[in-house]
Amino acid sequence: MFANSLIPHGQLRIRIKQVGNFERNIGTWSLKATGEDDFVGVDALGRKVSPEGVAAYESQCAHIRKLQELGIKELYSGGNTITNVASVMIYLNAAAQAAMERRLKMKKVLEIKRRAQSDKLVYYEKCFEKLDKEYKDGSGTNNEGVLSLNEWSCMIRAYTDALAITGRIPLDNAHIITGTLLNKLEKFITDNSSNIAASMNSSLEDQDEVQVLVDLIQRNIEESYTSALSSGLKNGAQFPDFSSVLDNATTAEEIFNRMVHNSQQQELSTSTETNFLYPTPTYENYRALIKCWCECVRKKYSTVESNNIMSNMEILPHLKAISYLHQLEEQMDNEPIDGAIYGDIIWAWGHVLNWPSIYKVNDYNFAANASEQLIYETMEKYNNGSIYFYHNEDALKMYHHVFRLHSKMHKGGEIAVKRSLKLLDHMEDMYRKNKGVIAKPDEMTFALILKTISNSGVESSASNAAHVIKKMEDFDLVPSERHYLGLIRAHSRVKQRVVSDPGKADAVLQHVKDKYKLNKSVKPTTEMYTACIAAYGSSRQKNIISRVMELFEELKQLYKDTNDIDFRPDSQIYGVVIDAISKAKSKDNASLRQAIQLLEQMEKSHEAGEIEEGPNRYAYTNLFRAISQSNLPGGEMLVEDMMNRMDYRSKQFNDDSISPDVHTYTTVIQCLSKSRQPDAAVRAEKMFKQMEQRYDDGDEGCKPNKVTCTALINCWMRSGHASAGVEAENLLSMMESRAEDGDLELRPDAFVYSSVINTWASSKSNNKAAKAWGLYERMKAQYAKGNMEAKPNEFIVSKCCALVSFHMLRLLTFLLTCNTYSIDDLDYQGVWLYTRR
Repeated sequence: MFANSLIPHGQLRIRIKQVGNFERNIGTWSLKATGEDDFVGVDALGRKVSPEGVAAYESQCAHIRKLQELGIKELYSGGNTITNVASVMIYLNAAAQAAMERRLKMKKVLEIKRRAQSDKLVYYEKCFEKLDKEYKDGSGTNNEGVLSLNEWSCMIRAYTDALAITGRIPLDNAHIITGTLLNKLEKFITDNSSNIAASMNSSLEDQDEVQVLVDLIQRNIEESYTSALSSGLKNGAQFPDFSSVLDNATTAEEIFNRMVHNSQQQELSTSTETNFLYPTPTYENYRALIKCWCECVRKKYSTVESNNIMSNMEILPHLKAISYLHQLEEQMDNEPIDGAIYGDIIWAWGHVLNWPSIYKVNDYNFAANASEQLIYETMEKYNNGSIYFYHNEDALKMYHHVFRLHSKMHKGGEIAVKRSLKLLDHMEDMYRKNKGVIAKPDEMTFALILKTISNSGVESSASNAAHVIKKMEDFDLVPSERHYLGLIRAHSRVKQRVVSDPGKADAVLQHVKDKYKLNKSVKPTTEMYTACIAAYGSSRQKNIISRVMELFEELKQLYKDTNDIDFRPDSQIYGVVIDAISKAKSKDNASLRQAIQLLEQMEKSHEAGEIEEGPNRYAYTNLFRAISQSNLPGGEMLVEDMMNRMDYRSKQFNDDSISPDVHTYTTVIQCLSKSRQPDAAVRAEKMFKQMEQRYDDGDEGCKPNKVTCTALINCWMRSGHASAGVEAENLLSMMESRAEDGDLELRPDAFVYSSVINTWASSKSNNKAAKAWGLYERMKAQYAKGNMEAKPNEFIVSKCCALVSFHMLRLLTFLLTCNTYSIDDLDYQGVWLYTRR
């Protein structure tokens, strides 16, 4: 097998074993079945190889053959082969160009020497003769020394191939290299446009053949621009930070605008025969630029710094992409467009929810509204014939982008579910209308919808999930582990409410266990057990501890019997078990004490190597929350001690996943707030500063948020300290300042202002009414500046008025008891203004 392969036999055998089995009895290889040893199947492997990648590889092989024909038998193996091939082709191009320039210069010198009747004319003639021969031998010119149109086409094609190859080199500066190459190509075209036109006009070939070459040259130039525009995005590469991806998009836009400018200038010129050398942007050029701008909103680039940059941009990246799409639609003038480009825009809308600088100034559903409107319009255009899908799966991807966006709308609730179910009906309608050609829902479609349903937390989640499973079976799709997991979670996740019947989640788990025992077609995974136990933890049923522990021990035994990693108890299920036990009602906090013992037992078992994972951050934080909500004596000291243990274990095992984060610190501060200990506020303040220090040292997970600050303010409110109001207001000022600097996660809302007002109201300060009213004025100013979350509510207004009214009453009482004024003598407006001051 693969007799001509240069891959060593040992490595080749390893690669073949990934996809095939060797039959020793007959000495042949056979293809593995899909799913065997993680083999994904031939079709899935094929999808990993892009057509562009195949074209680049074939182009590389073609150039290697050309080099071998020229006598270059081996390339330097110390570098990248693709780079070397591209470099050699550019070098040969340049060598041919240089030979032509040397010949032309010598021809001019020879003419001068002839006119001057130089005594050394014979030497100049021999020199020209040699340069002329060198040029003709190297470049293959015709007898007149003029390059043919086909030869010009080959030279431009060399640049095109070099751009295609270097654009796929996995280097951070690949887009810079391709930009340099494109500049050279543009200069080459500008310098030789008249020569190319002369070759076209003097060609002895048939006019149809000439037109074929002209079209080929134009297509190569268009492809060169496409390679340069998209070079930074090849091979699924991502940029290191937002500045890099924004720089790439800006550079791509400059290249695109240059292409447009060159085309427009050529149209204005008197000579139109070289228009094909300066083409207008094509669909591929537009799509490459649009993808560059869409890439800018990818989730990984969203940081405080990048959000600050984004908030100051005149036009947001995804809106720029949309504007270029509209330009393309106008340019195509109702000619069919490949619908994949609309999928790029929908993908970008799905990522904007990761950017506070974008979504904080918009309605929460704005991204879903935009993406849904676009997909409905796109599919309507498909029905009208104004767009098509070169790859039918691109239509399916568009739907998945929107379904994935729905699944991330954690505040969407029932609205997000209704949106998903409506879109599923639309998808099914498109599938039926087009006789199954496009938009057939697959396993991923239903998995995303089930995720949206289970994240919604509404009471109808279970019935909606069952409806989706039924519809899935209507499409002859068999539910897998992730679909049953979504169904169990739909029974176990009910926001702001208790799970009324955790037995329904248990019944789904039992159904999966029965199928596993019957034919092993689906496994009752650790995640399913975790979701089922979470349902019991969220219920108010009594005596749940026995069932929780029974399920937990059942999973541990299943893993022990099978050694299957899908059944291995992980830190997540330990956390859920601890959470469920700690929340169970019991006398004298017996269940809470049992949860603490289980956590300690888990720590010891992990340290002894008896279990592979110890308690995670979730287990600790949930236990902290349960302690803060209980009346356990000394609970705040226990929580602080356990957090120190978290920190110690994180360093001991070099495991950042159990290091205290913002949620841990916030929960501990809340616990201190509820303890009402005299020094609770001081301890909480110390913990807050420790948290900020860790963030300043590079721990992104310890960045204080709005909830943390509110918990610290409440701590000061309950402390009874004389300086409580001042400390709370200082914290508010810090939040306002950082929000103005771009940290939108700390922008104070009405709840924060209310907490500070309450802190002043609870103090013994003589000017607390004035302080409260001042905070109310600041709150109104924030709302006027565009902070919609700072809108004053009735509670805050009534609180401020109550404080002012109380002080007015005290002042009136004082004035009347002085026997200086009577009721009728008082200027109420003056008293009001005085009290307000």
